Amino acid sequence: MKDPHFDRAVILLIAYSSDDGAMGLILNRPLTVDQMDAQSPIASWMESSQSPSTIFLGGPVEPNGYICMTPDSSALSGLRSVDIESISPVHIDGPHRVFRGYSGWGTGQLEDEVTFNSWYIVPSQSTDVLTTSPDTLWNDVLQRQDGPLKKLGLYPLNPEAN
Repeated sequence: MKDPHFDRAVILLIAYSSDDGAMGLILNRPLTVDQMDAQSPIASWMESSQSPSTIFLGGPVEPNGYICMTPDSSALSGLRSVDIESISPVHIDGPHRVFRGYSGWGTGQLEDEVTFNSWYIVPSQSTDVLTTSPDTLWNDVLQRQDGPLKKLGLYPLNPEAN
């Protein structure tokens, strides 16, 4: 994918409908936050989030919106989203991660991109959302696969650097 938002992006699909499209979160784009208003509700969520304690870029859609994900063994996916406007992070029993924005596809768009081999579709692991090593997640996910994708996971970010 030539779009820089999605270069080596690991995306967790969190919603899909053939009528409405798809929604996902980029799991390996931690943001650098230089300063944050101490009164901002996002500051307390960031401070209490899974290491690295920062906000992650979920995608280019709705860049001023936030989604918090936390493990939930009763959910089919093993995850649930938390409404950060109606609850405090102190009420979350367990690790969580906050994403700014999300990745979205209109009706049929993701299917077309898959048809043109724009994405590798692989199973996720419960540890992917809360990884403590987002810098290596792309390589780690590919190295878990069989066949050619496993080898692609060894490919360096810059093949010219030695």
